Amino acid sequence: MKTMNKKYIIYMLLLIILLITTNIVYVSAYNNINFKNITSEDGLSQGTVETIIQDDQGYIWLGINDGLCRYNGYEFKIYKHDEELENSITNNYIVDIKQDNSGNIWVGTANGLSKIDTKTDLITNYNMNDEEKSLSHYNIGDILITKSGDVLVGTSDGLNIYNPELSI
Repeated sequence: MKTMNKKYIIYMLLLIILLITTNIVYVSAYNNINFKNITSEDGLSQGTVETIIQDDQGYIWLGINDGLCRYNGYEFKIYKHDEELENSITNNYIVDIKQDNSGNIWVGTANGLSKIDTKTDLITNYNMNDEEKSLSHYNIGDILITKSGDVLVGTSDGLNIYNPELSI
């Protein structure tokens, strides 16, 4: 009977030691998480980030209330709307960003949709006013790239499916 109690006490001590060491490892692992705060002093053009993705090249794309920022880990490239430039995004208020299977970056804004060809940096805009590249509404809500590569764009007036045969 005494050997049974000794085995029970040994098992309990081992269990307590296991629980204590597991807790120490768990707490120390989560106390070592560090964040770097990236601000306008680092080149971010504005502080309110609406959406963020990492593309297949490793760039971080940030959709903010004042344009689109591409971050390479050291510096930012800023994309902004400019009425006088044809090759600019449709609006500075970025709602969503996605990358398609060809590497293009799709940017949904409060005033249309832009596609950035990452190989050439050429921007193609899609809005309600263009006959060939027409959207059901200019206010973009969400973008989805399906596994098969289809680009779906949700607007304030419904769902749009991109037809690459009608694009420039």
